[in-house]
Amino acid sequence: KIKFDEYQQQDPVQGINRLTLNNNQQDRSLASQYLGYRFFNESGSIACRCNHAKVTVNGRYLGIYSHVESVKSPFLQAHYGDATGQFYEGTLADLFDGNLQRFELKTKNTTLEPLQQVATLLAQDSLDLAALEKHLDIPAFVKFWASESLLGFWDGYTNNQNNFFIYQNPANSKLYFMPWGLDCGFERNSKIAFDRRAPISVKTKGRVAFRLYQVESC
Repeated sequence: KIKFDEYQQQDPVQGINRLTLNNNQQDRSLASQYLGYRFFNESGSIACRCNHAKVTVNGRYLGIYSHVESVKSPFLQAHYGDATGQFYEGTLADLFDGNLQRFELKTKNTTLEPLQQVATLLAQDSLDLAALEKHLDIPAFVKFWASESLLGFWDGYTNNQNNFFIYQNPANSKLYFMPWGLDCGFERNSKIAFDRRAPISVKTKGRVAFRLYQVESC
């Protein structure tokens, strides 16, 4: 992470205040993040922009990094028109009781209540899609889910409950999932061993995906 104003006030790149650089340690091709984020964006999901950068520090060349757009207030404002909503980062976290505390609350006004509302609905024996739709944009989630599956992203939400953001859009109070850490894409098989509950092409380890997969219309 490079924060431009960490030590002095400066604004070298208009519209952003930081850079996020990833060394692609898990991706020898150096292409997974660029192609993955581009796929999400071109398929209509909300995701970071990404390109490549040559990184040099004090004259020492460190190689080619992925330059990933930081998911901060400017990003949320650009995509949702309002950056004041409740915002979460999920790292090995999911929407069920006993696991919600694993979410990182990214803003001061963020609470676990919106996630708890969805977790309560997902815990019911019969999933009420109409009730769930009031709290979660289901078509947007299905597109996000399909994109993770098509990209073979084994370390994302729907396959490993990892590397994702959730934002509650103030315009409609619905939750939206966004991908992160796409250096583990384009893999046929998961590197995580677990009982497969769907075809290899469909990721269903994430609680939302698992429950929706049981509904024929989904």
